[in-house]
Amino acid sequence: MSKHPVLAALVLTLLGDCSGQFAKALEPEPGAVFVRLVDTGAGLCCVIKTDNDTAIVYDTGHWNASGFRALQGVKDLFPTTHPVTLMVLSHSDSDHLGGATRILEEYAVQEVVHSGLEPVSQTSINTLRAISNEPDCDDINLHYYDFPEGTFTYGDTKVTFLCGWHTPPEDWPLTSDGERFNAGSICIRVEFAGKSILLCGDAVGRHLNSPAGTNIATEKYLCDRADEFPIASDVIVAPHHGANNGSSERFIELVDPDWVVFSAGHDHQHPTAAAAERYLSSGVPISQMLRTDRGDDEPGGFEWDEGSEPGHVDPPGDDDVDLLVRPNGELLVDYRYVDFLDSPSEVRAEIIDGVEVLEVVRAHPSRNVPAWVLEAESKSPEEIEALDRVPAREGASRTYAGSPSSSLKCHERRCARPGLLRRLFGCRARCR
Repeated sequence: MSKHPVLAALVLTLLGDCSGQFAKALEPEPGAVFVRLVDTGAGLCCVIKTDNDTAIVYDTGHWNASGFRALQGVKDLFPTTHPVTLMVLSHSDSDHLGGATRILEEYAVQEVVHSGLEPVSQTSINTLRAISNEPDCDDINLHYYDFPEGTFTYGDTKVTFLCGWHTPPEDWPLTSDGERFNAGSICIRVEFAGKSILLCGDAVGRHLNSPAGTNIATEKYLCDRADEFPIASDVIVAPHHGANNGSSERFIELVDPDWVVFSAGHDHQHPTAAAAERYLSSGVPISQMLRTDRGDDEPGGFEWDEGSEPGHVDPPGDDDVDLLVRPNGELLVDYRYVDFLDSPSEVRAEIIDGVEVLEVVRAHPSRNVPAWVLEAESKSPEEIEALDRVPAREGASRTYAGSPSSSLKCHERRCARPGLLRRLFGCRARCR
């Protein structure tokens, strides 16, 4: 197999029953709670399936791909005939609203809780319009309604609304419009079988350059009320994608998480090294800190460089994070897709419809989930179409992992190898 730039890739991940050494990926189980952090790029989207199959959506991700990634994240867990009982939109930033209109168009959404902050983008304008047009939907707009503080039960799953504002209190020491937008974030805590998950939107807990020990705004409010409304959680989705103006020391101490998930993409240098270090210093193992932008490398020097690959621009859609809480309290957290950095267990080369294709079988170290990666040699439409004609293996689903447009920096030149396959094979392509 020659080493031309990879310009088409197909990942087939076995999700059905497996034989021999292979086990299933994390997936919903009867009577369990399943949570998926959808990789929409530099945004946040969380889809929750409760123990009684209630559908809850917290934020709807980045506006890239016109919101379809968040929509697909819901579709992967619920058919469009299944109502979305609750949608929570933490605040008005477009990277948290991107898929709301699409979801409202395709699902019957029964209740939406949102800040109602005056539109600051076309995305927020479209979202407010879509909510108002949704039939039989309770529109809990915090501009007009009090915050629904307290705990609501869906089956045996408890959802506690901890805080949220149309505009945050005037006496908070907020120094910019961005801080004011973020500080009003609606924060919720999901609890089942003694395990809990904290979702914080873009909550503010410090300024970007605050000294150690600073605890302000949203996070201070949550900490001050933690005796009445507990925030201690097994898993936290880090505030503001891991920005340095969240995740203050006092807040981390009271949450005391075992797992941290950074919902981030190739933008804003998130998660920051400073925020990640505060979680590490609190005792969270580095192996239990997951991110939806694995391998990403942004210039600037602030991004956490754990697992970073020089020059890598992480594409959306390849790093969903799944959480499963079983009725016995067992908590499992892992990436949805296999880790392509592991050693291949089998490699084959073959000709399919006249196209030379390299087939690689790899397995995730903890789940032994197989993945088949097909690599074409050139960008000709005929060869890319040939990959589409490759029959899927029985019991497998196919997900595209990159395209000719998802090129990235490589040795200061351009390399068209898509992100996932670059991780798989290393940058051995001929860069031009």
